[in-house]
Amino acid sequence: MNKKNKKELQFNLESDAQLTRLAANFFQSKTAGEYSANDVAVVKEFFYHTLQSKPLKKYKVALCFICINPPYWEYIAKTIEGAKKFFLPEHQVDYFIWSDIPSNPEVIKQKIAEDLLKRGEAKASVIGSDLVSILLDDNKKKEFDSLVEGLAKVRKEINIFETEATQWPMPTLFRYHLFLQQEEKLQEYDYIFYCDIDMIFANYVGDEILSEGLTAALHPMYALRHNFIAPFEPNPQSAAYVPFYNTYYAGGFQGGKSADFIKAMKEMRKTIDLDFEKNNYIARWNDESHWNKYLKDNPPLVVLSPAYIYPDSLINEYYIKIWGRNYSPKLITLTKRFTVNKEGALAIQEQLKTL
Repeated sequence: MNKKNKKELQFNLESDAQLTRLAANFFQSKTAGEYSANDVAVVKEFFYHTLQSKPLKKYKVALCFICINPPYWEYIAKTIEGAKKFFLPEHQVDYFIWSDIPSNPEVIKQKIAEDLLKRGEAKASVIGSDLVSILLDDNKKKEFDSLVEGLAKVRKEINIFETEATQWPMPTLFRYHLFLQQEEKLQEYDYIFYCDIDMIFANYVGDEILSEGLTAALHPMYALRHNFIAPFEPNPQSAAYVPFYNTYYAGGFQGGKSADFIKAMKEMRKTIDLDFEKNNYIARWNDESHWNKYLKDNPPLVVLSPAYIYPDSLINEYYIKIWGRNYSPKLITLTKRFTVNKEGALAIQEQLKTL
């Protein structure tokens, strides 16, 4: 192909997204997401005539998030922005967000300020009506104002199901309980997906995630690592108990065909309640343990690579060594600064020594 033709085939996601969608799906299935813009352009030309006679179906998709407690609020604006750009752009995607973000911007300011004080990220000699201006220097004040503005915009533009604040791990453990509160609405959609709020959509997520069943993503810490025992629930008394299995999935991105995912959510709600209410027990990795138990008995039709739960650090030092390769990230999971501690860092250093 000459340079002139290459230039003519450069694509624009917004102007011919259907062609991009087909081409991206092709490469996702053949190369696990490794492809360039020019690769897509070449395949788009091949698919062009097919689309003339058989347009692709447009689905209704519900994308669910949980954003509870101020430390997580800072992620929501960028996550939604990335989803609007990269997540199934040729489909009708509606956002379902369960959150305790206040509707009043002044209350948002106060809650964030109180959280910064609590975490020791700001200081104040006086706590009162001038708390915000007292707390922050000029640079931090700009970040603070930008955060408040972004949250107010999200509250204005996207329907939020108001949820009471609860301490971790309750928001994630009882995620399916929250989602099923809107079961009637969710049933109207062809597909339902859930994504952690502290993840960034970094590249096109297309029809490769769609099937007639469930979709699950390999956990990046255990994918392709055959000499490492994944952290399945070890307690035989737990409803999430898995004695051994060779595939461990991440809880941060999941979903599938609506009927199948609603069925899965109902079963996991039941097993979570069985552990929590009857046995006063929480599984080793909360909802993720129950997700893995369900998938062991009901394998997903789509298994996504670590590109969809791609870590934001230690790629060369750790992950490439256990994967045996790298991936082109689709969804990046962010390290939460409020969860990083000395003990965790030391544990990672010890694991690195074993590679």
